[in-house]
Amino acid sequence: MHIAFAAIAAAALLWIAAEHLHLERAVSRIHPIAPAPPRYPSLTVVRPIRGVDVGAADNVRALLASEYPAPLELLFVFDDERDPGVVVVTDVLAESPLAPGVTARVLYSGAPPAGRTGKLHAMVLGAREARGELIGFSDSDTRVDRDLLRVLVNELLANPDAGDVFAPARADGPASTAGDVGYALLLNVWYGAPAAALAGEARTLPFIMGQIMIFRREALAAIGGVESADGQLVDDMYLGQRMVAAGWRNVIVDRPLHIVTGGMGVRDFLRLMRRWVLFSRSGLPARLTRPAYVHGGAIWLAIVVTAVGAWCGWWTAVAIGVAALVAACTSDRALYAALGGAPLPRRFVWMTIAIALAGPFVAGSMWFNHHVDWRGQDYAIDDEGRLEAASRSAR
Repeated sequence: MHIAFAAIAAAALLWIAAEHLHLERAVSRIHPIAPAPPRYPSLTVVRPIRGVDVGAADNVRALLASEYPAPLELLFVFDDERDPGVVVVTDVLAESPLAPGVTARVLYSGAPPAGRTGKLHAMVLGAREARGELIGFSDSDTRVDRDLLRVLVNELLANPDAGDVFAPARADGPASTAGDVGYALLLNVWYGAPAAALAGEARTLPFIMGQIMIFRREALAAIGGVESADGQLVDDMYLGQRMVAAGWRNVIVDRPLHIVTGGMGVRDFLRLMRRWVLFSRSGLPARLTRPAYVHGGAIWLAIVVTAVGAWCGWWTAVAIGVAALVAACTSDRALYAALGGAPLPRRFVWMTIAIALAGPFVAGSMWFNHHVDWRGQDYAIDDEGRLEAASRSAR
């Protein structure tokens, strides 16, 4: 029996090592830089906002400082004037002179109808008000580099069959809590690295990671606009799937988009992790989700082998099980560093194991609780990850 347990631990260790090499090659891949077009089209970027994010004012300043070589319109969309983020945005707009060719407005979308998230409702209004030849959307917890919009448009226009373009989201700031580390590993390593591997040399995915995304208007019109995502909890992934179905490609660039976090507690992280598991039920391909599930499963096997081996005195199995756990933690930290992340505090190295341990319980919680809290709003979700209100109205 002890030989069987040692073999199980060895299989887990070998899989972790092989998968690390595969993902390391993917995240280290460098692609040619798209050339600048003869003429840059005008661009509108819509930013839905609810509440005050960590570093909210600096996030707004970064977007205002974008160096885009054509008319740039920025639309900040809130539910109503009572949102605390309104003061943040208006204060920054008042103190920050806009560059030539840049305009900025604050809009109010009102409460969303049943079957539509607040974020999508803000996007619908922004798309209706947008004047640019291209239209983009940017999450409020992001901090764009000065030239990111230009890089995105370069790539979009260099690919005539691309309906949209987006940047990979990266949590790369200093992590001060266990929750910050968990979020960084989840976003960059458990999700971002497999996405890079799936995108491959073509840099295309069957969905969009939409923390920032820019669309051709004709492509967006071909799928019925952003409102075609009515009923979806996760609008960006669904819009990307519709793009592919309509014959367009979703193209991802190498330049990362910085996600700003700070002071996230473990409970907040578990809530976020639960939302992400719900998001994964919205039609993500198994080629993307399978590596995370197998990675977590390998860690679970290593833990079980180590515990049983220690109980029974099977020290060879224990040694291999511990080696697999160390390899998993080392792999996560190395991939995180390869993606440009700041060094993670060593005292939180156990978060790799904690994510794997929490996974089955987080997924299982959905059998008992079909609600998710997102941006201060409660949504009921059906078995396919859609909003229950939309499912009922469709029947």
